[in-house]
Amino acid sequence: MIDKAAIRIRPYQEADRDQVLETLFLGFSMVGDRIVQKTIRHRSTVLGILAKSLLYTLLLELAIVTLSAINNSQGSGTGGVVEDFKALQEALMEPTTIQGMVSQFLKPSFMLLAAGMTVLVTLATVYSIYSNNEKETEKYIQGCLDEDLGDIVAYYQKDVPSSPPSAATIDSKEIETSRNRKTKSATTPKKNRSQFWVACLESHPQLVLGCISLDDVAAHADSLLTKHLKQGSPESTFTEPSEFDAELRRLSVHPNYRRLGVAKLLMQTLKDSAKKQGFKRVILSTTFHQPEAIAGYIRFGFEREKLVRISEFFTLWFAELKLNATAKEIEAQKEQQAAFLREVGLDSEKKIV
Repeated sequence: MIDKAAIRIRPYQEADRDQVLETLFLGFSMVGDRIVQKTIRHRSTVLGILAKSLLYTLLLELAIVTLSAINNSQGSGTGGVVEDFKALQEALMEPTTIQGMVSQFLKPSFMLLAAGMTVLVTLATVYSIYSNNEKETEKYIQGCLDEDLGDIVAYYQKDVPSSPPSAATIDSKEIETSRNRKTKSATTPKKNRSQFWVACLESHPQLVLGCISLDDVAAHADSLLTKHLKQGSPESTFTEPSEFDAELRRLSVHPNYRRLGVAKLLMQTLKDSAKKQGFKRVILSTTFHQPEAIAGYIRFGFEREKLVRISEFFTLWFAELKLNATAKEIEAQKEQQAAFLREVGLDSEKKIV
């Protein structure tokens, strides 16, 4: 058992890279698994599987009946085929035969066919959901590597060269607009107040238990603009980040070291540093599929700002922490905690470590 008093928070070092990426990617994978489970269990997925199974079974049964009619008519010539198809059409169109058709479809052979088709459709659906989620997860991870995790030291621990988005990522017209927008500061590096920390043991400082980062969004305005344009949004809709805002990112604790208070220590370190550096607000966004993490943010003082539904199965939770909140604002936030916790499906009395 690890003693909480033995946990220390220190700045990230290049030697931590592999452990940090492993911790983060394990977290991404766990979120992906939850999304897959929710998608598979969702009523629309279940109803879709049943509807497809019934449709495919009926089509297959119709094909079997048709082939049977053709085979039975082979000894009676062309006239027999025409007569059989005519009889089949009359049987399908005759209202008085509905009861007989229902009885036909309730026979054990048809039920067995329907059960087999349901199994096939279910397996195909589950595989498709899982495969698509894997592709989306890989795409998200690659985006993280391209953005900040590719070079953590450069992104979080060095000043940022001010430059417009590159020609490789956005349209030439947008590049020119961005250049005009940044002309005055294009050659002046921006002071970067971002930081990246890892949690470790005092006796084993090389062992990474978890990590967290503070992103100076104003310093990375150019990167945010590039990302905004790559998503197909016009520059006119881009909001310049405030120099008083910082973003909490990359909070993750290795599954082997959870429920030891590591996340709380990491968040307190980030909060203290943000205050010291002059930030007035810390913002964050996370998926709605992490209720335990959201509960931790709420109890730490974050208030839900908005919910953004990306798709039927994916919702983002945006929140803010006012670093200079008054006693009255803190009291009001505490009163809202129960409502926020119920919103993510957790009891206000349930303890989250």
